[in-house]
Amino acid sequence: MLRQYPLSIEITQIVSNYASSLRFNELDSSTLHAVGLFLIDYVASVYAGYRVNSQFNSALNLVLQGEITSSGKSTIYFCDVKAPSASAAFLNAAYAHGADIDDGNKGAMGHIGAHLISALGSLAEESCCSFKTFVESVVVGYDIFCRLGSAVQPGLVNRGYHSTGMVGAIACAAASAKLLGLRSDGIYHSIAIAASQASGLLLVGETGQETKPLNAARAAQIGVFSAKLAANGVVGPACPLESNKGWCHEVTDLVDEHAILDGLGKRFSINECYLKKYPSCRHTHCAIEAAEQIRKKAPSKEITGVSIWTYGHAIELAGQIDMPRSSSEAKFSIKYAVATVLNKGTFGFQALEVGSVNSEVIKLISRIDLLQDDTLERISEGVRGARVSVRFRDGSELLEEVLIPKGDPENPFNDGDILRKLSDCASWKYDSHDLRARSQGLFDRVNCLLKMPDVEFSFLDM
Repeated sequence: MLRQYPLSIEITQIVSNYASSLRFNELDSSTLHAVGLFLIDYVASVYAGYRVNSQFNSALNLVLQGEITSSGKSTIYFCDVKAPSASAAFLNAAYAHGADIDDGNKGAMGHIGAHLISALGSLAEESCCSFKTFVESVVVGYDIFCRLGSAVQPGLVNRGYHSTGMVGAIACAAASAKLLGLRSDGIYHSIAIAASQASGLLLVGETGQETKPLNAARAAQIGVFSAKLAANGVVGPACPLESNKGWCHEVTDLVDEHAILDGLGKRFSINECYLKKYPSCRHTHCAIEAAEQIRKKAPSKEITGVSIWTYGHAIELAGQIDMPRSSSEAKFSIKYAVATVLNKGTFGFQALEVGSVNSEVIKLISRIDLLQDDTLERISEGVRGARVSVRFRDGSELLEEVLIPKGDPENPFNDGDILRKLSDCASWKYDSHDLRARSQGLFDRVNCLLKMPDVEFSFLDM
């Protein structure tokens, strides 16, 4: 049910009570399996983002050099020195979102693992909590992000906010407070403290894309910071989400209370999130898959024209750039992605190296028409699709439509898929033999921890 302000339910209290009460033994096997996949996907995304967004990451490390070298207990990826948890969470989240290959949720229209697992991993290592407590907090964080994010969409995105940052700060704060052992009132205050700090503009999807990871990084940092303040007795404002001066009022006119309440504590949102096959904006993926199918059927025929139909939101976020000037822009161009696939057969990390793009790809981009068809977005059915038509010199034409991309809950990754992704994302770091062993080692370790969760948490890496 859609509600105006003040809201009829106390959202903050409800999610705080839920976060406080959830226990590991309430999680079924499918949810635990999903946790394992998403933890491995997070590590894969860190490796990819560190490499792909390297110039920005170098600048971040330079600016934060003093904090990195100060005493701390939390690991930063690719760094020999440990840091305080908030700083480690910030940098790890920036890396995890750097290649745009990290997980997300369609309803909430944003990414989760990059900020959430960064925040919880840093705090778990610092506090020496159990892996069981870490997993409970992960499930809570995904639930709060997906439910609250879905409840305030599409208002939030229509106002130009990026849910990864805006909703992420709330989810990280609640989950971090749970990990620290705070009860319902402490989780409530952590959320309240985070609500007035939450930030993130969607503009970073259109220009200045290399700074987009800051939204995830700030969400992680805010979450850790807010939870620690709450743990030290700081009291936040009352009704921070539902008040007529609160967070929800800032981001939307209407709130879908049903999205928050339906199945809370019984249906876990991590099972409704997606994993990504390609290092690009999710709105490009169905067009990429359709183009791959056409390329397989006609790998060598001369192309005279291409038409791509997709929904308006995809065009708004990933349809404004024709020929990208940087790897960051390459992740947000439907035309470039499709042209690359039709020429090369796939869209991988090499496609982000736009300085070496061949003339055939450039020529194909000029022959592509991008058209809006909002029937290809049916949120209640989980559909955010694309249709691609390719016309050839001999007069023939091939048409493919993909409504649900690989990695969505309706078309999920299996264990083999996540292992291949992990290997692809870390291939720049290790040779092929070492890579296989390290990938399988992380996979086995995570699954072992899920079966014996009472052990102390230790940093997740290959």
